[in-house]
Amino acid sequence: MAVISTAEYKAYADISGADWDTRLGVLIPIGIGLVENYCGRTFEEATYTDAKFSGTGERSIWIPNTPLTAVSAVKTVDQDGTATTLDSTAYRFTADGQLFRLESSGWGSEYDRPYIYDRPRGPVWSDDAPDNLLITYTGGYSTHPDELKGLMYMVVDALIDEAGENWKLASSGDGAITRAALAPDLITRRFADMCRPWRGSGLAVS
Repeated sequence: MAVISTAEYKAYADISGADWDTRLGVLIPIGIGLVENYCGRTFEEATYTDAKFSGTGERSIWIPNTPLTAVSAVKTVDQDGTATTLDSTAYRFTADGQLFRLESSGWGSEYDRPYIYDRPRGPVWSDDAPDNLLITYTGGYSTHPDELKGLMYMVVDALIDEAGENWKLASSGDGAITRAALAPDLITRRFADMCRPWRGSGLAVS
């Protein structure tokens, strides 16, 4: 299910009738795509099989499509391209997208802790080659948060304005409804601020 539907946007914007349905059916996917591209992630819950990641030389790596609900397989790939499946006791994940490397003997050792005295301890995800990890995981939202829906409503508002087809202005009999245009740099800054909480885990914030 998409983050928002045409019916949900119409309820938010107090639009009645079907005159805008076709246009919203185009603009809503565009808005969702813009936000997902900027945030470096998708929002729909899905299972990703053998997704490629690169080791960092640290004890944890970040998986972007949170919340992370399952990690069913982790494979390391050597420089010859040979994949080796790790035992499930060799890693642990958190809902916010961190995948920790553990000793394969289990979770009961000191190596379960990600850092001791600000230095990594225990096994790390090797950084000797790009795409040297293949991870099968399930992540994303099965139910989208209201705050995320609110962001999408505002993005669709902006797309409608950009197209010069503000539905309120089009339906205003007396022309009294106006909306001031923001300067391009302010629009970019506002978009970045709104998307900031939804960026993929581990991505730099800009």
